[in-house]
Amino acid sequence: MCEFGFDCCTGWAEHVHHEIKLRNGGTHDLSNLKSTCSKCHHKYHADKK
Repeated sequence: MCEFGFDCCTGWAEHVHHEIKLRNGGTHDLSNLKSTCSKCHHKYHADKK
C-alpha cells in the first residue's frame, strides 16, 4: 500500500522512498523508509525540484 496517496496514486507499493537520502546520512532502516507507488514517488521528487 502506497504511503503517499497523492491524487495520481495507484495504491501499489512498488518503490521504497528514503525520508533522509542515503547521501545525506540516511539508512535503510525501516524508520527511514516509506512504501510508495511509482507515480507518487515520481511526483514527490518532481515537486521537490
